[in-house]
Amino acid sequence: MKKLLVLALVLSMASLASAGLQLSVNGNTAQTAPIILLPSDELVLDIHGDGADSNPTPYILVIGPGAINGGTIVYDPGSSLAAYWDAEAKAAENGFATVAEYLADFGANQGVVGLTDLAVAEIVSDKGVPPATIGLLADLIIFHCEGPGEVLIRLVGWDDTGAMFDYDTLTITQVPEPMTMALLGLGGLFLRRRK
Repeated sequence: MKKLLVLALVLSMASLASAGLQLSVNGNTAQTAPIILLPSDELVLDIHGDGADSNPTPYILVIGPGAINGGTIVYDPGSSLAAYWDAEAKAAENGFATVAEYLADFGANQGVVGLTDLAVAEIVSDKGVPPATIGLLADLIIFHCEGPGEVLIRLVGWDDTGAMFDYDTLTITQVPEPMTMALLGLGGLFLRRRK
């Protein structure tokens, strides 16, 4: 019985570590299955809070053939300072000549392999008290497909020790357009016939 109680306590603490923020896809916060997209498709991502994390500065990391653009902070400016930063702004702020150099440096420092884009939603208090981070915090973050393959989107934060952890993750599988598949099939038949 003691062992079960200890296990339940450890699991509950582990789940609390990642509580606080969540991604929604096209307004759906209950997305569990992998998302299938065509290369010309896009998604609208939002960040929601449940109040468990005060003063969050979540980073959205894109790993794979895709990119994120735009983004709007939805927050009361009277109680907090809020800003949305994309990879270009972060590269310039940190003194990098190109976005690629910044992403390579960030990925190397954080142990993230294959980083193709990132964005930051910075929500901090200007009143000396943590803002109440409940509900929709950032919206209209547009994800664009940039070719076939699998993309991992990670909503990450840092704990008190400076270790990065995941608030939430999404897997997006990008498949070729049906017309592209048909043309590839016809090309394969043509090559086989020529032999």
